[in-house]
Amino acid sequence: MKLATLLLLVLIAPVLFAAEAVKTWEGTLTVPTYEHTRRETEPPLFSNSTLTGMYPFTTYVMPFKPDGPKPRSYAAIFVENEYLKLTYLPELGGRFFSLYDKIRGREVFYRNDVIKPAPYNPRLSWVQSGIELTGPHDLHMLTLYGEPFWANRIVRRDDGTITLALGELDPVYQMKVNLSATLHPGIAALEIGVFCYNTRDGRMPQMFWMNAALPASPKTRFIYPMSRTVGHTTAEIADWPLYNGIDYSWDRNNQHMLGVFGIDIYDNFQGAYQFENDYGVFRYADRRIVQGMKLWTFGYGEGAQNYERGYTDKAGPYVEVQSGRHVWDGHYEWVAPHKVESWSEWWVPVAGTGGLTTLTRDLALNLDSRKLTLAATRMIPGAQLVIQAHGGEILRTSVNFDPGKPFHASLPEGQDLTNMVVSVTDAAGHQLLDYHRPDADPGRKEYTPFTKPLEAPHKSPDAMSAEELTLAAEFKLKELDAPGAIALLDRAFKQDPGFSRAHLLLGFTISTAAATPTPRST
Repeated sequence: MKLATLLLLVLIAPVLFAAEAVKTWEGTLTVPTYEHTRRETEPPLFSNSTLTGMYPFTTYVMPFKPDGPKPRSYAAIFVENEYLKLTYLPELGGRFFSLYDKIRGREVFYRNDVIKPAPYNPRLSWVQSGIELTGPHDLHMLTLYGEPFWANRIVRRDDGTITLALGELDPVYQMKVNLSATLHPGIAALEIGVFCYNTRDGRMPQMFWMNAALPASPKTRFIYPMSRTVGHTTAEIADWPLYNGIDYSWDRNNQHMLGVFGIDIYDNFQGAYQFENDYGVFRYADRRIVQGMKLWTFGYGEGAQNYERGYTDKAGPYVEVQSGRHVWDGHYEWVAPHKVESWSEWWVPVAGTGGLTTLTRDLALNLDSRKLTLAATRMIPGAQLVIQAHGGEILRTSVNFDPGKPFHASLPEGQDLTNMVVSVTDAAGHQLLDYHRPDADPGRKEYTPFTKPLEAPHKSPDAMSAEELTLAAEFKLKELDAPGAIALLDRAFKQDPGFSRAHLLLGFTISTAAATPTPRST
């Protein structure tokens, strides 16, 4: 009898940790919505057009109708697992409107109380809520009320995973663009995928970024594993987080707008933590592939509330955490003819840890003095935690990780913690975390080669060689400045009429310009 009971328990044990299949359904969501006065009936065709906006899109006209926001019912698609609930409103295009954390009973991203289109794109149609895809042109999401159109499809997998796939044929460059959100059974994290296929015979420019809005509480801090930054509009290189004696990682220390890109990155995560709420949101991806890490805040100086009133009524301020394939948005990159640009990443809510030291897809780790906290994104029964340091092994224990219950441990006083290594493996021996804590500042060790030209003294075209002029012309093309590129190539030909690289680039420039509309705002 005892043997039969034991065998039954062995058979049932895997079921106890089996995750439920993800579910999806369609419904509606009513959101107070501000309506524009009207919309232009045609786009601005020429640069000197009397119409404002960007070809080929029509522009909405401000101000809003005077009677304030009215309840508007939107078609909605919901995707939900044990821990998270995703809301998508098809009328808002390549944006996921909401991600709800069922464990903590709160929104993961910034959830606006109204739909209040702000003038931060050429159509004056930008809605701020949740997480959006920007690109292939350097603009916030343009879609409002289903235009430009994004198709959607639910994809189910045998393991119970559900992917909500969105797609559009970009009206500017005619590239096929897909954005996907995936919830897996039993995982308290959202997987995001970005895909772009160049349908054209010439190379096309792209500037793709994922842009997550996070609520900006008074004790919000950006936690980015970087030691320097590139300015959003200035291209200036600066130290991080201390600059001129101010720690800009604390959001409220920014009295002015701040938009910077991380360089010299030394870990695979980025995000922000609300210390008074013991809650944060972080993006995890391989930094060798997803190289771009950006943060943005409107700041809190004079006039900041005017910006806030432009996009919300009562939801308060927000900050942006952005990620992309490339380091900087100071210029475009290319998608070769009939080639693909793509990446995937994870967005992970982290709570009860008191901050963050490092992150994997499975575990968040925070080390604060002699306190260690681990938070899991899934149930991990029988995991092995081992902590070692210069003085030998400090801790070895078995842990049943639960997404709703962070694990805490205190490290012994007097123990030498230099060369500390925190390792976690699952019951099958798979490595889930292998963190080697640096005993000195970890920055400045993974130099970002991309920034070397930005750090070099500016050189006049008169002092450039033919090769340097050709490289400068390529940079101009990435700024979508074909006339500027051709002017530099003409200088190169005067120095070396037969310079083949310049001839090849000129051919690319002429052929691509004939087939590529330039996104132009008026």
